[in-house]
Amino acid sequence: MGKALDGVRILDFTHVQSGPTCTQLLAWLGADVIKVERAGSGDITREQLRDIPDVDSLYFTMLNHNKRSITLDAKSAKGKQVLERLVKRCDVLVENFAPGALDRMGFTWERIQALNPRLVYASVKALPRVNNGLGVAILSTPKGVMADHDARDANVGGEILCTVF
Repeated sequence: MGKALDGVRILDFTHVQSGPTCTQLLAWLGADVIKVERAGSGDITREQLRDIPDVDSLYFTMLNHNKRSITLDAKSAKGKQVLERLVKRCDVLVENFAPGALDRMGFTWERIQALNPRLVYASVKALPRVNNGLGVAILSTPKGVMADHDARDANVGGEILCTVF
């Protein structure tokens, strides 16, 4: 018997923890996840919390196993061509960049939609721990959604917001 997401291809532009956790779950459900890493350095977590010299850290492998991985310079002409082909062939794009990062690479929402109108775009963002004046912290907790509260009152370990377009 197949898995729920067999045949679904994910273009994974995530790094550190919240995004790779999301795409790891999709991979466990059978999706073909293609992780795109920065040319020259790869995902920063390959070296974080490394306990054995010159190998990927356990932290990285725990969040990225069962994924295919490529390095890509999305700012070069050749890298942009490869990225265009990937966008055209994937079903879902997941990113957790700072706002506007894909736009600066030349891949605005409008351009992505022109390349692949059926693509689902998911943006994973970690929320601030407290309302710091930059925006209202919205926390998903076992007791429901809290807005305009100090995150410490919610007694949660990490807050994640996922916006899907």
